Amino acid sequence: MTPRGDEGFARFLEIMLPKGGYVLGMVEVYLDESGTHKGAPILCIGGYLFERGRAKEFDAAWRIMLQELEVPFFHMSACEAGESPFDKTPSEIRQAMVNRAIGIIQKYMTYGIVVAAVEERFDSIVPVHPLVGNAYSWLANQVLSAVKVWADRNQYDGPISYFFERGHAHQEEANRIMNLSALNEQLQKESRYIGHAFRKKQESPALQAADLLVWHYCNDWTRQSKGDYSRDRYARLIDSNYWHFRWKDDDLNDFAATIKKAIETYPDAGKPLDSQSDA
Repeated sequence: MTPRGDEGFARFLEIMLPKGGYVLGMVEVYLDESGTHKGAPILCIGGYLFERGRAKEFDAAWRIMLQELEVPFFHMSACEAGESPFDKTPSEIRQAMVNRAIGIIQKYMTYGIVVAAVEERFDSIVPVHPLVGNAYSWLANQVLSAVKVWADRNQYDGPISYFFERGHAHQEEANRIMNLSALNEQLQKESRYIGHAFRKKQESPALQAADLLVWHYCNDWTRQSKGDYSRDRYARLIDSNYWHFRWKDDDLNDFAATIKKAIETYPDAGKPLDSQSDA
């Protein structure tokens, strides 16, 4: 199930939420990415898992914050730099807004997830293989694995819906990965997948929260790589139920060795059936 556009998203909700109600026990995962621009030091994907009732409360609290501070939406990089829509907002108000946003996230989110890798290191170390894909593909699959860990640990077997920013750099790849979850019975079971959709970040407080998380994660990585300390507000973000993993060179080398061995053992794995050998 892959809704497209506002009409598709409305139909998505109509199917999943009959008569305007809420699916019992439903969980939502909102994901964003950072570090996709050329020359970015690190690529990361992350966001938040919300239990359905908490997602509704979070949405209301976030919108109240935006209304009181008279900004149409929250975007971390623009807030930090004082750019539109924050160009008329004093620095101290912007910093207070970030702190307030973090407080709202901590109050309502159920589980935070971030996975990251230096894209050029991934490309240079990990062998090209259809079962692995590019760095984004692998990180996205790691997010699904993290959701599975949360669901298994909490004995949650209900449906989970996944939401991504519409128009982001890897939308096509995210769509492909989620469609695989829909078509593969085992993947669907593990990720508890019921559907996914792409939404405008400006219209989704939960995607704005995901934006705040991945921005701080990448910013913190850059600071640490220069020998600086983490910011207090980043420490507050991860001072909750939070899972993250950063693929370092040692991890990538171990992973590459596993992939090379798998290629030698199963040379046709991942290839289309009509291209596989007769062996």
